[in-house]
Amino acid sequence: MNNRVERVVRVGKLEVRADPFLVRDAPWHMNLDVENAKMLMQRDGTGRPVMMLEDASAGTVSMEVRVADIERLMLQDAQDGLARFGVDVDDVELRVVAETPRSVQVELHLALEVALIPAGITFKGHIAVDDQMNAKVTGISLEGEDVLGPLIAEFMRGQIVKHNNETRPLVKFPSPRMKLKDVRFKTGESLRMEASFGY
Repeated sequence: MNNRVERVVRVGKLEVRADPFLVRDAPWHMNLDVENAKMLMQRDGTGRPVMMLEDASAGTVSMEVRVADIERLMLQDAQDGLARFGVDVDDVELRVVAETPRSVQVELHLALEVALIPAGITFKGHIAVDDQMNAKVTGISLEGEDVLGPLIAEFMRGQIVKHNNETRPLVKFPSPRMKLKDVRFKTGESLRMEASFGY
C-alpha cells in the first residue's frame, strides 16, 4: 500500500461475500458484515485502488478453508524455501483439533529427504484464546523420525521451543476503539474461524 488515503467512504451497513476468493488457486470462503463502517481508499503496489476497513461500530467475520488446501499451500512454500538447502519436501500433513471453541491442538508433519536420505519432522502445539482475546501458545514440541529426522529436530528445537508460553494479541485493528469481542474455531475437513468485533 502507498499509505496515502485518497478517499474516505462511510457506509451504514456493509456486507462482503467471497465465495470463494483464491490464494494461489486454493479457495477460501469469507463473509464480512459490519455496521457504521469507515472505509479508506488507497492504492496497492500496482496502482490499483483498494478499500480498507478502518473503523466499524460492530461486525462479524467468518473464514473457512479446507485442510487439504492449506497442506498444499504449505507444501509449495516448504519446497520453495528448502530447495536451496538441498532439502526435498515430499509431503505435509496438518492436523488441527478444536478442543473448545477457543482452543486448538495443532500437529504438523513434514516428510523430507536430504541427499536422498529420509527425514521426518513433527511439530506440536496448543493455542488458546483468553477472554481478553490474547492467544497463548503452549505445549510446543519438535520431534524427528527416520534417519536424519532426530538430528534435524535437535538442531531446530531451541529456535522453536523458545516460543512456548508466549502470549500475543490475536488481532490489532487500525482504530483504537475497535476491539475483538469473541472468536470461535471449528475443525474437521475444513478449518473455520468466526469472530465478532466493534465497540
